Amino acid sequence: MRQEFTSLRGRIQALLIRTATLAMLGLSVGSVPLLAQDREEPQTVIRGRVVDNAGAPVPAALVGIALSNQAVMADSAGRFLLPVGRLGRYRIAVEQLGYAPAEVVGEAEDLGSPLVIAIERDPILLRGLEVTVDRLERRRRFYPGIVRVVSQDELALSSAATAYDVLRRNVPTLRPCVNQIWNECVMRRGSVQPLAVCIDERPAWGGRDELEAYAAEELYLVEVYDMGRAVRLYTRWYVDTMMKRPRPLVPIEFGC
Repeated sequence: MRQEFTSLRGRIQALLIRTATLAMLGLSVGSVPLLAQDREEPQTVIRGRVVDNAGAPVPAALVGIALSNQAVMADSAGRFLLPVGRLGRYRIAVEQLGYAPAEVVGEAEDLGSPLVIAIERDPILLRGLEVTVDRLERRRRFYPGIVRVVSQDELALSSAATAYDVLRRNVPTLRPCVNQIWNECVMRRGSVQPLAVCIDERPAWGGRDELEAYAAEELYLVEVYDMGRAVRLYTRWYVDTMMKRPRPLVPIEFGC
């Protein structure tokens, strides 16, 4: 599955770069046609829902146009709204941890019926996911301070575009600071203190620029310690790797 997640990450990052470029030009993604001849065609979407074999919704699944840079995250009910440049048929790729990747053909219509995409549970992968999440939870329980967890459902409901946006929304006391690896610190107990950020169990030495390179859709889980003293972000790719090749977790007090 690593190959699929890596390729999808590349597509999401390409979309993120394109969105940022358009924002600098004062345009929205939906306002720019894919080709010059598309200018007169209406902007439309593919809408639908991701479910498992039993018909239960699959929240926070990644849904995208195959071999393109268009991807969105389904909400907590498995629903998605995927903008496309023009009417027609598209091959849609769907991925979620613990499930087998799937591709289907969907029709983009102005008033088309919602597309229902069923993906198959993988018992072995689901068990690996449960074990990985349980290990992270056990480590949090041993931490003596306060830990807030931003779940995948919350991430799916968020309008954050990048991992940095997720950080700012969950650490509202961020403040500018100097002489630190990060250009921002956190206000705690009346004083400005350094902010420690880890991504996939390693220090985010690249600071804001590094987090801006990750689309919010790439994140699986976020942990905020002591109201922002430290933040740990975990990507889908990292959790997928831990499911298949478990490794020891570093104690929280040792940092990343």
